[in-house]
Amino acid sequence: MKYHINKYEYMKFLIILTLAFSVSAECHLSENHSAPISKEASPNTPKILRITYDATWEPKDSFHLKNSGSLDGNGNTYTLQYENNLMGIKMLKISSTNQENRNYFKYQLSPTDPDLSVFYFPWQKTRISLVAKKTRLDAKLFQCRWEGVYKGFLIIVESEIDNSREIETSDLAEDFHKYVVSSLTIY
Repeated sequence: MKYHINKYEYMKFLIILTLAFSVSAECHLSENHSAPISKEASPNTPKILRITYDATWEPKDSFHLKNSGSLDGNGNTYTLQYENNLMGIKMLKISSTNQENRNYFKYQLSPTDPDLSVFYFPWQKTRISLVAKKTRLDAKLFQCRWEGVYKGFLIIVESEIDNSREIETSDLAEDFHKYVVSSLTIY
């Protein structure tokens, strides 16, 4: 036994069904989310940020994403602002670029600054360089730069850290290296 449905009746049925689902979904959303949440008001929950095809960053703490973008089509950059990081990280800038572009990369810390302390740590069968210095304006504020190469990409993590704990620069550098390695996932 075959049923013949008029195409206009079929269209009416689809429209009614679509309206019913949209009203149901709208009611459901308005019950659960009565007030819109401002992006400025609440920090982002930790999520994965793509640095390169083979590397991602997964922040362990809540943050505000202040800036993100592409570096001349050869890499990515993210600027994160933390509020309650246990290590005292206030700002973190994660960038990647082709290894060949190392000379053109605009670092926050000048490589020629005489106040820089340089440290090296093992990472992925090579070693990374970590540069740290106290800022001149606030002796408790440190600037750090972690720099490593993975599969032809230079990965740079620059940060401002509030050193209220007043630990030595070498210990701060080691803690920062551990933080970066724990947040950086490579494939």
